[in-house]
Amino acid sequence: MMELIMKKIIPGIQGKKVLVEAEKIRSDAYRFKMPKDPKDAKDRISPILVAAKNGVVEIVKEILNAYSLAIYDEDTDKKNAFMLAVENRQLDIYNIFLRQRYCHQSIIFQKTDKDGNSAIHLAATTGPNQRWPIPGAALQMQWELKWYEHVRETMPHNIFTTHRNNEGMTSKEVFDEAHKTMLKEGVKWLTNTAQSCSVVAALVATVAYASATTVPGGVEKGIPLLRNTYAFSISGASLSIGSLGGCLRPPK
Repeated sequence: MMELIMKKIIPGIQGKKVLVEAEKIRSDAYRFKMPKDPKDAKDRISPILVAAKNGVVEIVKEILNAYSLAIYDEDTDKKNAFMLAVENRQLDIYNIFLRQRYCHQSIIFQKTDKDGNSAIHLAATTGPNQRWPIPGAALQMQWELKWYEHVRETMPHNIFTTHRNNEGMTSKEVFDEAHKTMLKEGVKWLTNTAQSCSVVAALVATVAYASATTVPGGVEKGIPLLRNTYAFSISGASLSIGSLGGCLRPPK
């Protein structure tokens, strides 16, 4: 049925318009649960979970405004929309649930999935679909740490800071375990970057030394050919100032 609804909706319509058009065709579109796998009709996932996972802010807002109980919907892994937003690094969706309107409904923050993971545990995990759009493993690691700390510090009443999942691991232990490979890649990336910078620095130093030891215009019998020109005086003064500046140390 949901597939039929989506076929009738005008392609390209987003956010609130999608829900308005869907509701015209089926009044319970907000609560309709479509199969996660078409071959398995028992495995169903509601629209708000799909929207939260993919960061569609408009749909999440409209569903909550029209049917607030959707905030308690769960997928087959027992994850609600809030947990999916945390797991998939959807900051805008995460902020919607942190509003004062939902903070008193602490049950959505206290929820754990079928493996006993809290939202903070999910913030500590990593996967191929959870990477930040940032080049370099070291920068990826930095943003992963920022996201984990942000979720841990902004969760209402610091819920689950010491909670252990079914494997007996805290969120910090999950983070350390999940990011071992990324940490190694980050070290390698920094090493390669440092080596590249060293090569560039060596080239710059070579050119600077050659410029400092070469007399502009050349010499004849040990006497500079341009010694009486204004440009020669400027060049000599610039080299002297540059050499002096390189010897000075900034104050501590």
